[in-house]
Amino acid sequence: GGHFAGAVFRGNEVLEHKTFHRYTVRAKRGTSQGLRDNQSRSNMPKSAGASLRRYNETALLKDVQDLLESWSQHLKMARNIFLRAASHNKAIFFGRKNAPLQKRDPRVCSIPYVTRR
Repeated sequence: GGHFAGAVFRGNEVLEHKTFHRYTVRAKRGTSQGLRDNQSRSNMPKSAGASLRRYNETALLKDVQDLLESWSQHLKMARNIFLRAASHNKAIFFGRKNAPLQKRDPRVCSIPYVTRR
């Protein structure tokens, strides 16, 4: 969690590209703060680090949504859209009102690529 990379290509030419990185994963645990919070709502950590990770998860979501909105014309014209996201992160692309992509869109191809650091 905490990483996003996107690019728009026309053939071999890069038209647009952007990466984001936010501190959202608990050190030595490897899980995002949001997943940790969802495991036990009544016992959510209240530390400064946990608050920072929650804030960064929200900021990353907004950054990605804003970027995809600015790339909406590219997405509409694309012949193929390649996507790699953990199942809990796919909501950024599909799971909201006015989402930039639809789950059943035949242009969306899942990339079977391990993206761990």
